[in-house]
Amino acid sequence: MTVARVFSARLIALAFLAGSLLAAPPPVRAQSSSAESDTTTITFSEAVRTALRQNATLKQEANAARIEEIGISQARSAFYPSLSMSLGGTQRYGRTFSQQEGGIVSETNETVEGGARASVNLFNGFGDVAGYRQAEHQAEASEQSYQRARQTVVFNVMSEFLTLIRRREQVQVQKENLPRSRRPSWIS
Repeated sequence: MTVARVFSARLIALAFLAGSLLAAPPPVRAQSSSAESDTTTITFSEAVRTALRQNATLKQEANAARIEEIGISQARSAFYPSLSMSLGGTQRYGRTFSQQEGGIVSETNETVEGGARASVNLFNGFGDVAGYRQAEHQAEASEQSYQRARQTVVFNVMSEFLTLIRRREQVQVQKENLPRSRRPSWIS
């Protein structure tokens, strides 16, 4: 079985499980850390939304995906022509001996210089094309990594939610069994 089929099968199973939980999620009480032990009731959907909003790893993956998108723009710029311009000036003061006037005169020389340069990369052995494709592949990989992190967050919330429900059911069963275990063994 190929990796894509295994991934698709897992994704379908995860989607089915998430859909079944979203269809009728039982409310769950979450205890806060205060001494009064305040409780808040949240549904599975709210738990997933909160986890997706607050997960630090997911935020890092989203930022990495944005950075790789910027990398595509930078790689694309290798195909554009380059244009640079410069402008400068100088002013010199000095005193020199003038034979025409027969003495020392003050002089001011002013110079203005300007320049422009344009270049176009015609061919560099497909290096620009390879750099652009690499940037695209890195962006795609980063997006896949983000999606994987997102799925992991949802899976972890789902797993914890199911564990909580299972433990609540176990407590309920133990409460029901408690009166029976307190009866003497000769009474059935």
